[in-house]
Amino acid sequence: MFQLAKLVAVAVLLVVGMPAQDKSRGAPPGALSVCAILSDPAKFNGQLVTIRGISEGTDEGWWIDTDKACTAPLITNGYNWPSIIWVKSIDGPERTHRVNFETDQDTVSKVDREVRRLHIDPKLDRIWLNFTGIFETREFTAKDVGKADGKSRADGFGHLNSAPGQLLLKTVSGLYVERSAAR
Repeated sequence: MFQLAKLVAVAVLLVVGMPAQDKSRGAPPGALSVCAILSDPAKFNGQLVTIRGISEGTDEGWWIDTDKACTAPLITNGYNWPSIIWVKSIDGPERTHRVNFETDQDTVSKVDREVRRLHIDPKLDRIWLNFTGIFETREFTAKDVGKADGKSRADGFGHLNSAPGQLLLKTVSGLYVERSAAR
C-alpha cells in the first residue's frame, strides 16, 4: 500500500514534461476546481469528472488541494471540511461506485521517470495536474456526526477520514510546475 501511495504521489507530480506559462495551461475544457466540486458534492457523486488542482501527498496518501481558500467552504452540521479531495487507486476497498476502468499505471511509471529527470521537489514546488476519475462523497447527516457542534464530523475519506470526497483515479494529465521562489 505504501509503495502504491508513493507511486501515485509521484504520478501526480508529472505526466509529460509539458512546459507551461501558467497553472491553467493544460486544463481541458470543462475541468473543475476542488472548490467547484465541493460547492455541491452530491451533484458530482458517482460522476466521471476532471479536476484541475495541486497534487499533495505524504506517506499516508495523496490528495488534490487548492491554491487558495474556497469562497464557500463545505460545512456540514457546523463542521468546516478542509478543501481537499482524496485520490484513490480504483483497486481500493473503500470505493462505493463500480468503475469500468483501471488506474493508468503506465502514466504513473512515466511520471516517476520524469520527476527523477527534472528534479522536482514536491516539498517546495506546486505540482498542478488534471485528475480524471469517478468522484465519490457521502451524504453527511446529523446522525453521522452525533451533534452539530462544529467539532464533530462524519467519516470522510483518506487519512484520518479527513477529506469530504475522493476521486477514484483513472488518469492524470496537464502538468504545470509552479516553482518556489525559495529554490
